[in-house]
Amino acid sequence: MRADVAIIGGGISGLAAACALQLAGMDWLLVEASDEVGGRIRTDSLDGALVDRGFQVLNTSYPALQRSVDLELLELESFQLGARIMCGGRMSSFYDPQRLPGRALTSLGSSPANLADYTALARLSLANAGNDPALLDLPALDVLPQLGFSERFIRDFLVPLFSAVFLSPSLDVPWRNLREMLLLFSQGLASLPAEGMQALPRLMLRALDPQRIHCGQRVAALQPGRIMLADGGSVESRLTILATSPDAARELTGIAALPRMRGVRSFHFAADNAPTADPILYLPGGAEQGPICSLAIPSSLLPSYGFGQRAQVIANSLEMELPLAELQAAVQAQLGEWFGAQAGSWELMALHDLPQSLPCPVTMGSLPGNEELVRERQLLLCGDYPGTPSINRALASGRSAGTYAAMHLKSHRS
Repeated sequence: MRADVAIIGGGISGLAAACALQLAGMDWLLVEASDEVGGRIRTDSLDGALVDRGFQVLNTSYPALQRSVDLELLELESFQLGARIMCGGRMSSFYDPQRLPGRALTSLGSSPANLADYTALARLSLANAGNDPALLDLPALDVLPQLGFSERFIRDFLVPLFSAVFLSPSLDVPWRNLREMLLLFSQGLASLPAEGMQALPRLMLRALDPQRIHCGQRVAALQPGRIMLADGGSVESRLTILATSPDAARELTGIAALPRMRGVRSFHFAADNAPTADPILYLPGGAEQGPICSLAIPSSLLPSYGFGQRAQVIANSLEMELPLAELQAAVQAQLGEWFGAQAGSWELMALHDLPQSLPCPVTMGSLPGNEELVRERQLLLCGDYPGTPSINRALASGRSAGTYAAMHLKSHRS
């Protein structure tokens, strides 16, 4: 096989690169090791229910998402603007004070937030607070108190929420990354497509030439201008875009600075009765003991996620070392503390052990730039790194790599 640009990896970053190349009229092809595109975004059908592999959402404010697809075609439904905080057998609620001011004020007495926290959130989104270059690379937990957030709000809402977002139990991320996600969350809606999360890559695929996409092709080695496939074949190209996970990219390139991956385990239960009809995220308060980092009931949002007449409850855990049987027992015990005896009858329908879920944040400039990689290796990197790991970053990075490759090749033809 031969093309001007070869793309390794059919996740959303590789698909975004392909879209940019196709739009530029370039000759490209894409090889993907698995049997279908989508990468880490996969949706299975189980007993008629949509089951995403791990709990993911689309944030409608992601700029790269808005540029990549027509959001209306995804038929999105959105979670409520807030969260339920579970702590010590008690439940409290937090609602976005800017978009749900009535609910926010009504719940103020039991919320982890106070009026100063509401003011700090408004200042952050309206006055561009926290954008001082001296703060951006400091640990997020050191910066949040400086911005006026209370100890309780940090402990019981911000830390649980963004620990789940970044898959980091200790939330050891720079303020730069947390600030970006906090602003995006304050502007958009956390949503699910009517046909599951894999509807996103499938929609992107519809815009591409299917003859240029080759699934079931694992890459064994990478050379300048040539991809060696595991089946003995090869792909020749003028440039290669590597759109794999950082671990796979490290193995193929030897670039040691590529970020390490963080994992999550998700437990998908069928419940005769949903513990609540509200489509809202559940988080453990700072003093809560147990392995659950977040919980959602997607069938309260979309009937397509329901197991027939039963609700789907997804409990997620960042505990990656405990044997799965022990972890499941601990998760179910914590569910019993949260929702009472009814949780004991919930049936485990699927368990996803996902050690390669999200890269650790790394700063721009910590990796070789694509200009340098093109010059020295005829290679470009893209994915949900560097920068803030997210669907937004994956799409933006892929689009950028495809656009750069097209511009480079066109300039070298003239």
